[in-house]
Order: sequence, then C-alpha cells, then structure tokens
Amino acid sequence: MQEDNYWQRLRRSRVSRRAFLGSSLVAGAGLATAAVVGCGDDEEGTTTGGSPTAEAGKPVYGGTIVAQSTNEAPHLDIHKSNSFFQASYGVGLAYNRLFRKKIGKDGLPDALVPEGDLVESYEQPEDNVYILKLRKGVKYHNLPPVNGRVLVANDVILSFQRQIAEKLNGELLADVATMTAADDSTLRIELKAPNADFLMHLTDVRAPIIPHATWEQSGDVTQGPIVGTGAWIFVEAIPNQIVRLRKNPEYFRTGFPYADALEYRRIPDVATATGAFRTGQIHSLFQTLSTKPIEDTLRQSIPDLQYVEGLLPNLLGGYKVWIHADKGPTQDIKVRQAISKAMDRSAVLQLIEFGRGILYAGIGVPELDWLLPEAEIQKLLAPDVAGAKKLATEANFTSWDPTFFAGVRQFPSAIPIAELLTAQLKSALNINSTIVPVDNIQLLNNAWGQGEWDMGFGTQQPQPSPTSNLEKFYKTGGSQNTGYKLSDKELDDLIAKQKGMVDDPDGRKKVFQDIQRRVLELAVVTPVYSTLGGAIVSPKLRGYISAGAAENSVWEQSWLVP
Repeated sequence: MQEDNYWQRLRRSRVSRRAFLGSSLVAGAGLATAAVVGCGDDEEGTTTGGSPTAEAGKPVYGGTIVAQSTNEAPHLDIHKSNSFFQASYGVGLAYNRLFRKKIGKDGLPDALVPEGDLVESYEQPEDNVYILKLRKGVKYHNLPPVNGRVLVANDVILSFQRQIAEKLNGELLADVATMTAADDSTLRIELKAPNADFLMHLTDVRAPIIPHATWEQSGDVTQGPIVGTGAWIFVEAIPNQIVRLRKNPEYFRTGFPYADALEYRRIPDVATATGAFRTGQIHSLFQTLSTKPIEDTLRQSIPDLQYVEGLLPNLLGGYKVWIHADKGPTQDIKVRQAISKAMDRSAVLQLIEFGRGILYAGIGVPELDWLLPEAEIQKLLAPDVAGAKKLATEANFTSWDPTFFAGVRQFPSAIPIAELLTAQLKSALNINSTIVPVDNIQLLNNAWGQGEWDMGFGTQQPQPSPTSNLEKFYKTGGSQNTGYKLSDKELDDLIAKQKGMVDDPDGRKKVFQDIQRRVLELAVVTPVYSTLGGAIVSPKLRGYISAGAAENSVWEQSWLVP
C-alpha cells in the first residue's frame, strides 16, 4: 500500500478521529484514529520491498559484507544487556521487532518514521490503545529448539514480559499497561497514558522478539542459542574478534537481503582498521573512525570511497557538558549560564571535526526541521566571554577547581575536546579543571549518572525516541538524571505536554522548540555539538544509508559490486 507521509497529510488538513492514515507515520505525529493502518512492502527505495533507490544502481546478489566495530558486547542475550553493539552490530541482526525505522524515502536519514516489521497493519481506536495485526506465516530460523515454527502473538507477549522483567531495556515498554492476544496474529497493547513516540520505542534494536524456547533451556541466552525471524541467521561470535551471520533463505521479505553473509569485525585500533579498509578486508568504518583526516588519508589510495551522512539518529546522543544543579557553585543558574557562554563550540567543532557537525540544543527530534532555526541556535550558543564574566560577577563567583571527567570510550577525540573546553573555561572564568579520563562504561555512567565528579564531557547513549531522551536525561527524577539533578517544573510540564500530543504534530513541534530553549537556559546538560553521524564506506558497498546504532536493517538493502 503506497501512501504519502502522514505528517504531510496532517499538515494539509485536520484529520478526524476516524480518518484513514496510510502506511507511514512520523514518530512525532503519533496516531489517534480507529482506522486500519497498513505497513506494506511495496514502496520502492526502502528495505521493505521493491528495489533500492535508483541513484544507488542495480542491486547485485551474493558476497560477504564486512563491517568494522570498535567495541564488544558482553554476551549474546539482548534482554540482559542494553548494549547497542549487541543489538545493532551483533546477534540483534538475527531478530525482528514489531516495528523498525523506515529507511529511504520519507525515512532515515531525514526523519524518524516507524514502519511495520513483524506488524503488517494496525488500528488505534484510542489514544492509548493499539491493535496490531502480525504478518502471517513468518517463520523462525530452522534451528533448535524452535525449528522453523511460525511466530505467533503470544511469542511477542512473552518476549516483552521478559524484557520488562530483566529491566535493562524495560524502559522501552514502561508505558505498557496490558498486552493480550486475541488470536495468533492479533495483539492488543494498551498504554497507561498516551505516548506520541510509543511506536518509535518498538523500533528500538534492543526490543527484538526472542522466542521463549531459547531462554527456557537454560534461563538465558547469554551463550545462545540465537534463533530469530530476521534477515540474517547467527553463525558465531568470537569474543573481541568477529560476529558472523549468513543470509536467511526463508526471510519473509522476498528478495532480501542481497548479500550472502554479513560479518562484524572488532578492530578498535585506528591504524589496523584503516589498513583493513584500504586493502578491502572491510567495507565500512565505524562512525567514530569516520573522521575528515582519516577520510582524506584514505582518499589518496581510494579516491572514490563514500562518506555517507546520518545526522538525525546522532542527535539522540551528541556531545554534552554535564554541570551539577544541586551542589557546589553550579547550584547557581548564573554560574552554569556563565560556563555555557564561556565555551566556544564552533572553534572546537572546527578544530576537532573540521566543521562536520552542527550546534544544537542537545535533544533528539523526529525531523530535522524541529530543531531551533539555525540563526537562533547560533545566537544562543555563541561564545560571549564578556557576558560570562558579568554573570559570574553577579553570582559572586571568582574561581573553582573542579574535577572534569571525559568519557573516552569509543570516542578518541574526547580528551582533546575536554582539553579545549577546560582551557576556554580557565581563560574566561578562572576555572582550573582536573581532567579525569573515564574509559569504562560503568564508571562513565557513575560519572554523570551518580555525580561522582563536578563536571564532565561525553555523549549520551542514544535513545529510541525524542520522548525517551527527554524523560531519561532531562525530566526530574529521570533514570539518567540521578547525579546532576536537573529539576525544573516548567521543563517537566513541557516534556509531559508534547508526549500526549498524539495527533497534533505542528503543535508538538512548537513545544519541542520551547523545550530546546528551556534546556539551554537551564544550562545543566549543556550541548557542545553533534557530529554528522557519517560513515566511510567502500566504493564496492552500495545501497548503504548511515543510521548508526539506531537501525540495523540497513544491511538488508546493501550489496557489493565486483
């Protein structure tokens, strides 16, 4: 079923509670109708059917795509870890979700749009009720203990119940009140309250449908077996070396994937990774290695390599400076605002990223045009040393010797960025920081989640939706707001307001922009910049769209040319 974007249609005319909505919904819009919404497989340019975009050329079948990653998943059980490496760059590729993020026309890399994965169509009779129709005849991989049986609605319920019970990825389903199966292909989900981003939560790569028979054998699947319904069948994972998968010949999306096999090789060393790319051993470099200097060096021997941008998913993470709102001199909002004004973000962006990035308020958005206008963000984030000094004087602030953590895991530029920022703060405000490198994820979480240091720099773990990003990091009492203690009633009210705006995208966009202004004014989680989320890709790899860890189905539509 081919329909134009719901977002566009809703702008053209007010949609009634019973209006037909079509196949693609922007996450920011939500759904508030009783009509059936199809999730068809026939739109050209997406991974759900047809062929890739014409610009990418004619697909070629066969071969093994080899991608590089920098990190290692702790084990094989996605329910027992919130690792994106596990879900996007490893065993998660063997599974499907109820929904996934659309790729291509009207989707990534320009918009966050949920499309049906295991769901074929659905209704939304109430703002908080979803009736999901599963695709019929979808088979699990023909591996024990599932042995190729057909997926049913009760599999979804049991998988989600386990996900909630394991808690690590349970927040993705925190709004769910009840789940019931009317029959083998019909699932009813009722939420505790409306959530305009709920379908985006179901697209998260850490919310796969895992058959209960696999964990019932030993209580978990940390060592396997890995059996899903996905495009790729898990072959093996050698710790700190490689994850291997092969094509599923019975995949329900006819004609996909194009490649015969997919491998992820863990190569954390920059020189080793770029050498492997140069010699054709790998076909894409991980995002944090896809820098301008590395690209320029590689182009000397591979002039036709590709740099593929994927900014939108990157906005759900982005580089931030965390400042405590509940202790020390930064309890005073004027001191925090002074720190923000003292930072020359554009200078850091040019020096470290060679301009490949944007200044923004630090929160994720459903579409790029939900960001504050560029002229406004440039004004709000412009360096203003005189203004910083004035605010410091008004707050009776003269000097400070804080500890300043820098989250370096996966991000080799973290220390240079921290050094530049702390030098700016010293020059403008006599803030003499001691940089503490943090290379362990648990310590990093403690650093800004438990308040063990005074200030810090790093990136937030990308979230499944803009609402999740706001609720975890910016809302009073959010699960990742336990250390720096951001608490502001005005901001909380705005976050709650946009969440309930399931059928008013234009109004929700305005609220999102007010949220961005308030976040910048409070200067607790203060943004530095976001990179473009790009990837350096071999000229032999075609059809690839950069989505980072946000969407792992990109490999279904990618292919290799001789």
